[in-house]
Amino acid sequence: MKIKKLVLMVLLAGLVLTVSGCGKEYHYVSKTYVVSYPIKSLGLHNEVSGAFSGAFFVGFGSLDTNTYYYVYANAGNGRYILKKYDAESTYLKETSGQPRFERVIKYFVADNNSDNFTVDGIKFKKDNNFFFNFLFSPFSVNSVGDEDYTSNDTLNGNYDIVAQHVKVGKNQTLYVSTDATSTLYVPKGTIKVKFNADVNNVK
Repeated sequence: MKIKKLVLMVLLAGLVLTVSGCGKEYHYVSKTYVVSYPIKSLGLHNEVSGAFSGAFFVGFGSLDTNTYYYVYANAGNGRYILKKYDAESTYLKETSGQPRFERVIKYFVADNNSDNFTVDGIKFKKDNNFFFNFLFSPFSVNSVGDEDYTSNDTLNGNYDIVAQHVKVGKNQTLYVSTDATSTLYVPKGTIKVKFNADVNNVK
């Protein structure tokens, strides 16, 4: 009799695990969404010193902080608009093609019943900070290794950018990285290897 009860309990537990999906291991691979647009010119401006360089003339140093790259970005209909990017978080890469700006944002779409899963082989960890979740739930920040993801734009400026272009099913959730890789592709010869801290005396 005891054996029958034990078998019944094991079968019942297995059924619960099967229905809930807790016994299944989920794996996801992140994808990338690229924001890209051509640029016409680029200069480097320091908001502390007020120094500014000419178009497509970069690669010099400055002793001051808050240094930015400035570009004229294509706004359509033959119009361009001035944009700035933090020089400490924006990469420069020389190209023989069209000068452009690119921002690469990582994301993935998960099934709602997959509470525990891995992304790119790394375990997806949800924020377990009770006080944080009490204030911001369900807008908590989740992590995949050193990268943070959110499922809402409340704490993530990248979310709406990706959400406009990615289809998400009724029982799925979109997770978008709070980080992104920004690169300015500039004409060859733009980056100067030899320079000094005097922005007015570039060699």
